Amino acid sequence: ALDLLIGSQWRHAADGGVREIINPATGKVFATVDEATHDDALAAVDAARAAFDAGDWPSTPVAERAAVLGRIADLLARDKESLSALETADTGKTLAESRIDIDDVISVFRYYANLVTTQSDRLVDVGDPTVISRVVHEPIGVCVLIAPWNYPLLQISWKIAPALAAGCTMVAKPSEVTPLSTIAFIWDGAEAPTAS
Repeated sequence: ALDLLIGSQWRHAADGGVREIINPATGKVFATVDEATHDDALAAVDAARAAFDAGDWPSTPVAERAAVLGRIADLLARDKESLSALETADTGKTLAESRIDIDDVISVFRYYANLVTTQSDRLVDVGDPTVISRVVHEPIGVCVLIAPWNYPLLQISWKIAPALAAGCTMVAKPSEVTPLSTIAFIWDGAEAPTAS
């Protein structure tokens, strides 16, 4: 499988490096993923910068960004069982706990879909009826998002959802120990990783 998404293209690591992923419950390798190099990281930042500077996402209307976040939540709900199984194999959590985690991930995307629409162009009362004070949120650029191993998809969602809501582009780096649910989350449907 190709495990690095850089500039809208799935690819292998620049130097062909891979990492074996161990199922903590069995102690056995159950997946192998591409491991990004320094050059891959630079390429990802360059691609994210180009997407921000020349792409449509930063200027996408708030309602459309919120709709995308809602759609992501719907897709997560659709794929909850497969993501939960993958999270369990990747982290060693019980399936019941992984299901709760995926429910939380779904809630994160729904929360930011709602937040971005309710906080957009908010008016602030400054005590003077002749003065209009409006809070306008603007995307800041490229966000680099790094997640730890213990709640891999939940903790990266706490970063991806607000970055998308704000209109930013990003480089997401999951834990090298538990990357599979993040790869599956971002996957475009070609050959998503599975727990075995």
